[in-house]
Amino acid sequence: MNVLILSDFSAVAINATHYAMDLLQKEEVHFTLLNIYVSEPGATEEAITEKRNATKAILEERVQKLSARFKGRLHRVSGCYFEGKLVNAARDFVQKNEVDLIVMGAVSKRFHHKTILGDHTFEIISKIKCNILAVPEDSSFTGLKRMLMPVDFSASFGNRNLQFLNFGKFFHKTRLSVREIMNTPDREDEKRLKQELFKDLNHIRADFATLDESAVYDQKTWTDIQNKFDLIVILGKNIKICERLLHNRHGLYTSAPNRLPILVLHD
Repeated sequence: MNVLILSDFSAVAINATHYAMDLLQKEEVHFTLLNIYVSEPGATEEAITEKRNATKAILEERVQKLSARFKGRLHRVSGCYFEGKLVNAARDFVQKNEVDLIVMGAVSKRFHHKTILGDHTFEIISKIKCNILAVPEDSSFTGLKRMLMPVDFSASFGNRNLQFLNFGKFFHKTRLSVREIMNTPDREDEKRLKQELFKDLNHIRADFATLDESAVYDQKTWTDIQNKFDLIVILGKNIKICERLLHNRHGLYTSAPNRLPILVLHD
């Protein structure tokens, strides 16, 4: 399994790295830490060279620390240094390598009262078609038992989107609660059709219900969700869900900070 970790060496990025390695502790994984350096406008060549060398040194130090911290697992860690824009660097790496998952921080504690995802994270989710795990700064891995998947079934998607949930052992024996966000009651024949999309999931029990859209923005609902679940799963093709729940400008603003990692699944 190949996992790309986007890291700027911040606390939220380091925490996301540790969470991913703990989640995948029983898997054979090659982790690549990708750090992007963007020079400041007007910086001298001497200053750029000094900053570049310092960044590369920090990256190598992080790789060595992670290799030592998780020694004994089937994990291999390497670093990748890139100069340019974040999205371009991540997309280029994904296209040239068989990446199964991108990992990055969701939002730092400084902003988690205002939004679920930061600008860079939402941009990566929107523009790169690869499975992405976004982890808040104060989220720690304590096991994975219950996952919540908010769904807008007006989008067109098949069970291919869900195949990552069959990958490896880390989703085994988990429960997936599929909640359709809607304004009107569901019809039984439509419900059966939707359940067909999830029938090929292995080792995962799925249950289905509806959730009124207005409730999603309710503080009590959001607090209950965080008490009951360990992970939020979203299908990348559910653009409406991503926009309404995740976008930091147009989506959910909440007084209850999110501590749950968010997994976005793409084709």
